[in-house]
Parts: sequence; C-alpha cells; structure tokens
Amino acid sequence: MNPDELNTAKFKTSKLDIERLNQYFDKFEFKRLPAHATKSVEETASTTWRIVLICLNAEKIPIPLEIYDDLTIGRTHGDIRVDLDLTPYRGIEMGVSRLHARLRPTKDNLLIFDAQSTNGTFCNFKNATATEPLPVANNDIITFGVLNFQLKIVRHPKR
Repeated sequence: MNPDELNTAKFKTSKLDIERLNQYFDKFEFKRLPAHATKSVEETASTTWRIVLICLNAEKIPIPLEIYDDLTIGRTHGDIRVDLDLTPYRGIEMGVSRLHARLRPTKDNLLIFDAQSTNGTFCNFKNATATEPLPVANNDIITFGVLNFQLKIVRHPKR
C-alpha cells in the first residue's frame, strides 16, 4: 500500500470487525524492530507482536511494527539512537525526549516503560514509570509527552 492509499483510507478502525481490520492491516509492510537481536530465534517466536501505531495528533501514515524484543522510543539526535524515531511526528514540539520510553513484548503482554523522560509516558492517561510499566492492549491510547497514538494489535505471539 503506497502512502497516498494510506492517507485516503480514512475510517475508524475501532468500529470494524476483526476480519476486515486484519485485511486492512495485512496490506502494510511491517518493520521488524529492534534492528539488533538479543534473543535467540526460539525466544523471539514466542514474543513477536505485530502492532500498528496510529498518530492521533496529525494525519500521518500509521506505523506498522513487528516487535520481538525491547524497543526504544524517542528521537534520534547526535549519538542518541532509538529504534522508533518520533521526530517526523513533531516529536520535539510534542515533548518527546531523546530516549523517551521502551516497549517490551512478552508471551502474554506488551509492556510500556517510561525511560525517565521529561514529559512522561502514559497508557490511557495512566503514568508508566521505569520501574512500574503498564500493559497495553488493543485500542489503547499511548502518549509520549503530548504525542498520542492509538495502538492496534494485529497479531499476538504464537503460543
């Protein structure tokens, strides 16, 4: 699916049945992250999630991700490198720190951790911390600073 098709596909995915929703998301090219592997192939099969992040602050192309290990989220700047760079989503203006948050996939949950960011990480307006992560679920609103995304779970890990 090219960017023009994604921009013209304006409908509320939360009101679609799961089969139509999966058909829509199957057209996306999922980016496998993180780029570096710290787990074995066997371990990643049991913790791989497919998600789509839909920006609620601006009309941007959704972010389709295949996550198999801890994912760093923030803004790439100088020597700071993150797996998911939110700079194109006005990350600086929206209060996203360079190293803002981590998303950890497990067999049963996706957990969001704050990385001691300046403006906080939230799931459904509840504050996540570095020591007390929050589980995220389908249709949850994840906020980095004041940048909001709706999370769509396309595929859970194989159990």
